[in-house]
Amino acid sequence: MKPLRVLLVEGDREHQKRFSFDFREGHAVQIAADSGAALTLLAQQTFDVIFLGLVGPESPLLAILNAVRTRSPEAQVIVKTMVAENEKTAGDERLHAFGLLRKRSSFSDVLENLHGLAGEPEPSSTRIYIVQDSRSILAGDMLLGYSAPSRHLAIELDMAGSCDAICMLNGETGTGKDLAARYIHQTGARADKPFVVVNLPAIPKDLIESTLFGHERGAYTGAVNSQEGKFELADGGTIFLDEIGDLALEQQVKLLRVIEDGEIERVGSNRRVKGDVRIIAATSRRLDEMLEDGQFRLDLYYRLVVMPIHVPPLRERRDDIHALSLFFLCRYARKYRKELIGFTPDVYEIFARQPWHGNVRELSHTIERMTIYASPKKEFLDIPDLPMDFLVASAETERKAGITGEKEDFEKRIILDALRANDFNRSRAARALRLPVETLRYRMKKYGIKKEGPGSGR
Repeated sequence: MKPLRVLLVEGDREHQKRFSFDFREGHAVQIAADSGAALTLLAQQTFDVIFLGLVGPESPLLAILNAVRTRSPEAQVIVKTMVAENEKTAGDERLHAFGLLRKRSSFSDVLENLHGLAGEPEPSSTRIYIVQDSRSILAGDMLLGYSAPSRHLAIELDMAGSCDAICMLNGETGTGKDLAARYIHQTGARADKPFVVVNLPAIPKDLIESTLFGHERGAYTGAVNSQEGKFELADGGTIFLDEIGDLALEQQVKLLRVIEDGEIERVGSNRRVKGDVRIIAATSRRLDEMLEDGQFRLDLYYRLVVMPIHVPPLRERRDDIHALSLFFLCRYARKYRKELIGFTPDVYEIFARQPWHGNVRELSHTIERMTIYASPKKEFLDIPDLPMDFLVASAETERKAGITGEKEDFEKRIILDALRANDFNRSRAARALRLPVETLRYRMKKYGIKKEGPGSGR
């Protein structure tokens, strides 16, 4: 068995370690942390396998493939994409010029095939494999990185998907509990059956029972027709009860009966109907504290926590912020037709220090706002592209930690910089700051900021 000469183009250290482990059996692995280092190595050496790490619009894929064709024309190339770029990359006709294109969803399948090369004659041409690493992607939307909390969560979600037990997801608002529930459903035996979401806080309390279990005609004023409930709609599949802690005690009793008996009784009916529904519940509240206060039933609690899964906040998995940021930037750059390909190191540094009280949802919304306001030809988002309220909040966080000066001084400095950059034209400065002109005028008055030099200051 011959050893393979392998080139890994990957900047993430955890990914580097994992890949080196996968190719540990006597193969010669060299690592290039970026595309520049990769092009240098490709010009100097030949390789049997080239693995290109997370590929999105910022990666010079064609330049690397040209170098592969020049120096290693028989190499096997693995291109790992972001989930949002997978179909786009696989459908790029320009890639077909480099050899046989094989799209696979399983990284392990590709590795198994490549290990087989060690015992085969040399291939006649390049093969390109387009893959997305399922261990990095959650339900095609929420990126799971390689931080310890993310790896642990991925294991728990896979275990939940492999069985049919009731799951209880707990975690702060914005951590992605809804995506975790959808992932469990999609990886389980009920994947081809309905997935019904019930946002309990959004339903008026006097309609929750009808919404969950349905009602018969005339069951109450306004019930002009019979209606199926969410449990009936989810029959054979999964029902996701979001914010289960908001369920009133009298409704908790009825939910407990459904769980214990597997039967549903519509409002206004005496007939019970058997149902086959998997329950996944979620809460951002502390149910253990609600138990002590008598706000949540103990018997229902133990029925729901058969498989408790904690979805960690973003501040507990800061090593994932870089990958998450690129993932969202890729999505929003395509949505708003921008040419953005990344962030400056200063932005990443600020992102890494943020408390992210809104978690992944806050990060996503912040990057979407930055993308919307970015100039059409801009490539890298920098500190001036951050929303002003975000910068001020960041400064306040650091002030409390003893890192920077007062919040007001920081805010005044940002406003002055924007005014000076726009020749004290308030309209242009307000657009640059993502503020209404009226708000800018108020803050100028608050901080005693006067027009400097010539110009109307309109």
